[in-house]
Amino acid sequence: MENIQSLETEGSLSHNEDIPAAITDAMTVCSRLGIEFLWVDRLCIIQDDFQEKSRQINAMENIYGNCYITIAQLQGDGAHSGLCGVSRPRKALAGPSQAGDIYLIREYDQYETIKSHSKWVTRGWTFQEAFLSSRLLLFSEQGVIFECQDGEKINIEDRALRETEFMNIESQFDLSVPQRVIEEYTKRDLTLEADILFAFTGILHHQFGTEHYYGNCLSRFQHLLLWRSSEDKYTPRVPQGDMIFPSWSWISINGPIEFPYIGAENSAGNLALWMLVFNGSIRLIPYLEVTRDKESIRKRKLMKLIAIIAWRNGLLPSKLPSCFEPDANWQHYLDIIESRWSKSYDMYTEALGIDHHAITAPSVAEKFSQGMISLGQEPGRVLVYTSSLVLTVKPQSLKEGGAVFMTQNGRVLGTSEWSTKMKQGELNNFLETLEKHPTTQLDALALSLVEVSTSLDHVEEGLWRDSTGAPLQELPDPISFPGDYDYNHPSEYGSLTTILITVMLVETRCGISRRVGIGEFFLHDWVSSGPQLRPFVLA
Repeated sequence: MENIQSLETEGSLSHNEDIPAAITDAMTVCSRLGIEFLWVDRLCIIQDDFQEKSRQINAMENIYGNCYITIAQLQGDGAHSGLCGVSRPRKALAGPSQAGDIYLIREYDQYETIKSHSKWVTRGWTFQEAFLSSRLLLFSEQGVIFECQDGEKINIEDRALRETEFMNIESQFDLSVPQRVIEEYTKRDLTLEADILFAFTGILHHQFGTEHYYGNCLSRFQHLLLWRSSEDKYTPRVPQGDMIFPSWSWISINGPIEFPYIGAENSAGNLALWMLVFNGSIRLIPYLEVTRDKESIRKRKLMKLIAIIAWRNGLLPSKLPSCFEPDANWQHYLDIIESRWSKSYDMYTEALGIDHHAITAPSVAEKFSQGMISLGQEPGRVLVYTSSLVLTVKPQSLKEGGAVFMTQNGRVLGTSEWSTKMKQGELNNFLETLEKHPTTQLDALALSLVEVSTSLDHVEEGLWRDSTGAPLQELPDPISFPGDYDYNHPSEYGSLTTILITVMLVETRCGISRRVGIGEFFLHDWVSSGPQLRPFVLA
């Protein structure tokens, strides 16, 4: 803030040698276009006042969304390079070459080629700049390019580049599936790695208002927990000042991340209740059913049966209705489900103990002691109540690129092929934690269920059978295999189904749990290991 007064002096920007050429060029562009005001992040965002910086960062949706036009430098080594065609001359294309009677002229690059090879698309801050701006004026070596979010074409200064069909950055990503947007964003570079959330907050506000928490939108909270590093290295992000990077959030590590369970095509439902603490009171993070427009009726039936399997085996907090007697077949269960609940969402809210009118879970809130609630109200922390197991791990297996987990009674729970979704960098980080703190308790927290089509000769132990011995399966597609199918009349063309449970592995010390990685186990193995419903505080 110390240079505000000098910058407010009339003419200070024009005569200040420290002002980068790209900024003075942008001033020239605005003057030529008759635009009186120019916002420059570098000058307008107060960098050394955390609260003021946060306030301005939270307003980026309005700043970019309501500006007349956004000026961008596609090519150059930095802000001091200037804008091509303003203070910095463009590189002339090589002249025509002759081969006999034929003259060869180099064709101009297409717009998408120019943009994809630019420095601009590699920078983290420009992601929301492109996403939120209604109009972009892009300066390149080959001309000035105008892009409008409402149009289907771009306009380019030189006709040789030609108008071309294009897809702007916002239309490339469906924000109802924010995992894809986050994956793309984390591929980009930040000069200050601590800006990871600052440079993305505008997009979160644009789509979700204030309903997001440390990078996770609340409406997709449980889905956004299933992330991992997409590289073999694992580098925790170092906070600066008052910044917090919770271990459970994708913002906690440097580098690109990925979501191995992206989408909801094969997710059978959420097993955990997530909560936030504000002013000593617990607020439930809402459980929302993901809309599956393309999902078949037969797939929905399968998901309902998987949910009942989990409920019957004590993985959900509410008591299972007595009408689901243990000696029934699959079709009988399905008939009860469809007569009792019109939607899968209603079944899950009852199973989770949620009062969806008040958005609370009274019986679950009682599971947290006052001490846990006090710990949970610190910034960046969340409460979770879910099925869990206390595990140990063989350190040697971590060194060998896998992880073999065992329960407290020595039972091996899965193999490296099935149990872990962690890359080697995460495994190494976990090994370092165990070496520094040998008494660290490792807990596996159940997150969700995933169905996987399989074959009988591949994994018999992963199948679930009803009282008649019939294995759980997805009924065949009646278009490909004409017929009237139900679970009383299955078909050899149906897909046998095994069920996996996704888990978050956490290390717990002094009542606070921190994420180690994510994994999956066969549901059979999980159930037979004696899991318990328990409360946790995650930081």
